[in-house]
Amino acid sequence: MQENQKFCEYLEKSVTPFHCVLNSEKILNQNGFCELNTESKWKLKKGGKYYWKFNDSYLFAFSVGTMWSEGQGFKLAAAHGDSPCFRIRSGKDKRMGQYVFLNTEGYGGANFTSWIDRPLSVAGRVCLKSKYDKKVDVRILDMERAIAIIPGLAVHFTKEDYEYQEKNSKRIPLFAITENTEMSDKMFEKMVADELEVEPEDILDYELYVYHYAKSEIIGMKEELLASPRLDNQTGTYGIIQAIAGTENETGISAAVIFDNEEVGNISKNGAFSRVTSTILKLIYEGLGCNELQYDKELLKSNIISVDAAHGFHPVFATHYDKEHMCILNRGFCIKQASSQAYATDSTMSGMIQQLCRKENIPFQKYMNHADIRGGGTLGSIISCVLGVKTADIGVPILSMHSSLETMGMEDENSLIHFLRIYYDAM
Repeated sequence: MQENQKFCEYLEKSVTPFHCVLNSEKILNQNGFCELNTESKWKLKKGGKYYWKFNDSYLFAFSVGTMWSEGQGFKLAAAHGDSPCFRIRSGKDKRMGQYVFLNTEGYGGANFTSWIDRPLSVAGRVCLKSKYDKKVDVRILDMERAIAIIPGLAVHFTKEDYEYQEKNSKRIPLFAITENTEMSDKMFEKMVADELEVEPEDILDYELYVYHYAKSEIIGMKEELLASPRLDNQTGTYGIIQAIAGTENETGISAAVIFDNEEVGNISKNGAFSRVTSTILKLIYEGLGCNELQYDKELLKSNIISVDAAHGFHPVFATHYDKEHMCILNRGFCIKQASSQAYATDSTMSGMIQQLCRKENIPFQKYMNHADIRGGGTLGSIISCVLGVKTADIGVPILSMHSSLETMGMEDENSLIHFLRIYYDAM
């Protein structure tokens, strides 16, 4: 139960990719990992534990085997720290008479209807003026209280208006009512400034997101379920960080990387399409005395596990699932495959995972989409292509994926972490 509570606390605090990285960094620091920078050449040692952050929402953690030698390759697990939500546009508030709304746009493929009539808060990154021309003062902010809501249309105003409500009310969270329509049209920025104890004119820009202000709740007759925002994909980030933090590997290099911007296509400096991961891997091998040709050879002997939430079987909508590959909550994590390569798993990687799980009695399931439904994809195929490394896609099965509140089985995160630790140890 203590481990479950730690997981819930991580979910509740990791409200944006920036906070996800900060909370993951805390776990690493508690387990003896040291932060690196790129100002000087890395001098790495066998048995060393390290991590590196980039642009506040990318994290690369790794440990060097106590018996490391050239030719052993690396074992990498990857996940993304972003979730579908709303991003707040900088500038003026949106006004409708006395009503003041946040000016937002959708981030990722959210089920926006599920955000109506929910308590909402705001968190993210704010850039302030500094005394240095080429550097800004960066603050990571979480309001930590409900400040807005997206009011729905009363059912009494005919069911025909439901579609209109879904399309038009979904992006205007209400956060203030004022008697004076002549007041500042930047009330939200004034609120942010007050929260940071600075002047509004000190704010240069920000990446602030609206999130569902709700605690993770353990539910069910036997407390076998967990309902929480952001299970996609904090189940993945928590899993890979807990696994690498709790593993003492002897051979090769174990690594865990948290990406950003997966929900909007991975195309960013912090996303899976970025060159930053290959750059860090090169720096690692350079720090161990390898040249570029030796690094290229290491890639051929390496493996990647992409960890992202999977679609759990929903019996009310059974026709949307392949009946031979229905993943039930609390029966283990899922190995995901797709002929379209939306998932990167091939038979060799699937076979390796199954063998390890059977040897260690770790529950697992196999997931494939219904043949007529695409079902989504992950960063697995992208990072596999960018690095040219054999990759598998796995994840915890959840219900209501991309809703403001998702549901999972309490046991499945444990099976995921257990497997990832074996993966780091055994490969």
